[in-house]
Amino acid sequence: MKYKILVVEDEKAIQKALMGFLKREGYIVESADDGKTALSLALENEYHLILLDMLLPEMGGEEVLVKLREKKDTPVMIISSLGDELIQLDAYQNSIDDYIVKPFSMNLLLCKIAVLLKRIYPTEKEVVQSGDIRLIVNNYELYRNDEKIEVTTKEFELLQLLFLHKGRVFTREELYTTIWGYDYYGDTRTIDVHIGNIRKKTMLETITTIPGVGYKVEK
Repeated sequence: MKYKILVVEDEKAIQKALMGFLKREGYIVESADDGKTALSLALENEYHLILLDMLLPEMGGEEVLVKLREKKDTPVMIISSLGDELIQLDAYQNSIDDYIVKPFSMNLLLCKIAVLLKRIYPTEKEVVQSGDIRLIVNNYELYRNDEKIEVTTKEFELLQLLFLHKGRVFTREELYTTIWGYDYYGDTRTIDVHIGNIRKKTMLETITTIPGVGYKVEK
C-alpha cells in the first residue's frame, strides 16, 4: 500500500527536509504552509496521516485539529517544539495519534510513522525475512524455516522494527523510545539485553552492533 501523508509545517527548511525524507522512503507526500490551507486540504482529500505543527500562521495547529475532528478522524501526529506536558496532554484530548517534540531525528520519526501506520492500517500476513528467519508482521509470529521461535512481546517488536528497516542504524535511545515509549522509566541497556536474547533464540547473524551507537539488521 502506498501511504499518503500531509506535512503541515511553515518553516520551509524543515518542510523540505521532511518531504524529501518521506518521499525517499516511498510515501506520497503533500504539504501546507499554514493552518487554513492545511484544514482545507485535509477536508477535501484523503490522507493516511497528517504531520501537524502546532505553531502555524493563519490558523494554529490546535484549531486545525479541533475543526478537523468535527468532520474527520484522519490520523494526526503532532510535530512541535512545544514539549510542555500539559500541551501534549491537551493535544491527546483532541484525539491525536502521536506527538513528537522538535528537534527529533528522522530515524525516530520514521519509526513512529511506520508503527502508527501498521497499527491503523494492518495488512494481512505481511512477511519480512532475514537469513532463514521469517517474521509475520504484527502477528507476533517468528519462524526459522517452518519451526516457530518463542519470543517475548518486546523482543518481537524490537526485531520487527529492525526487520522493517533493514540497513538503517538505530540508536539505543531510538529503539527504546519507539518500543517502550517516552513515559516508560527504564534504562537503554534494556536494549542490549533484549538483543542478546534475540540472538540466542534465533541464532540470527544479520543483526549488527554499531559500537557506541546501537544496532541494525543487514540488508
